[in-house]
Amino acid sequence: MFTDYRIWPRDRNKCFSSQRWSEYENAFANLGNARPYRLSKEDGTVRIVVSFSSTEPDADYQYLVSEKGYVYSLAEPPGLVESLNGIGFETKGTFHKKIADHWYLYHEWSVGKPE
Repeated sequence: MFTDYRIWPRDRNKCFSSQRWSEYENAFANLGNARPYRLSKEDGTVRIVVSFSSTEPDADYQYLVSEKGYVYSLAEPPGLVESLNGIGFETKGTFHKKIADHWYLYHEWSVGKPE
């Protein structure tokens, strides 16, 4: 998977063993409607996005963006918090909560504006 992450999940034989993919499918099934829809990789960190939303643009064409998902990282990511609950629009940035060895939940708030 790390050599060509764009093949995930279509050609899982090049990414994971069948057993590992089955484990991921079971974990994703427990998410309900929050299915993974994007995978990205940067600097040894894998990000699996499961939720993305944005507000309607305001008068200045600015909009708020929220993204949530999972991160796998060998190094501890910045913005580590005990809980992601209560993080709202006034708290912009990316925050991580550790859930297992090298696995984190993340929540990212940002402001977008077309250029």
